[in-house]
Amino acid sequence: MILAGGSGTRSGRAPAARAKQVLALDGERSMIQQTVERSSHAGLDKTWIITNEYLAHEIADQLPGLPAGKIVQEPVARNTAPACGLAAFLIERENPRRCLHLPSDHVIADEPRFLKLCKGHRVARPATTLWCWGLSGARRNRLRLYRDRRFCQGRFRAARPPLYREAKPEPCEEFVAAENYYWNSGMFIWSARTLADAVREHLPETAPLLESIAAAYGTPQFNEVFRALYPKMRKHFGGLRLLEPRSAKGEHLSHLYCVPAEFSWNDLGSWTSL
Repeated sequence: MILAGGSGTRSGRAPAARAKQVLALDGERSMIQQTVERSSHAGLDKTWIITNEYLAHEIADQLPGLPAGKIVQEPVARNTAPACGLAAFLIERENPRRCLHLPSDHVIADEPRFLKLCKGHRVARPATTLWCWGLSGARRNRLRLYRDRRFCQGRFRAARPPLYREAKPEPCEEFVAAENYYWNSGMFIWSARTLADAVREHLPETAPLLESIAAAYGTPQFNEVFRALYPKMRKHFGGLRLLEPRSAKGEHLSHLYCVPAEFSWNDLGSWTSL
């Protein structure tokens, strides 16, 4: 499950059709090509890309082996929770088991180690588990796996204000100083059914719309249903609306786990990162 929407506005307002996902910023291959190749062990027939109408044709050209039906174009942008939820409801109908969720604009230098982590953790047992990678210099233990006590959004004081007024993120400076936080990389392993159930629980007004869209997939009415229902959803961040309330259940009830990841990683979200 690869999220490839957005327009790269953090790096400057380039034309949406030339967003960073389709550019070769750190090598000969574009970011989306590198992401797909990185997860190629799953097979192109099991790869889903959620993108927008501006990038879909370019992505299809760059990934000629990917079945056309696996590139899903959002009619409007609704942020990460509806996009992840859409993929989950689509995949749930095909295969409710383990799913690897990846953004399309990350640089990972030590890919063998990354793939070892992907293949080594059998997250479908139990099927209610959500796993994420954490990257930091925080304290480690022998198990190499932590229950998440709390999933929290944060921002640096110098950063721009949050998009949503109800979000009250804590300053990241305190997180760094505490030395017992991991930085969520935005990559997750979960079963499609687990994620779909999380949407049903925490976004009850969104779930029926996504279920109707997924039910129409593969029929002549799909595009009509998609364009009619998707704009009705509110914009939601996945971390804010799915993972934070999940973690609020407590570390022994949330089934959230963090895998300490020791590979070189960067989110190319700005020219400074590049």
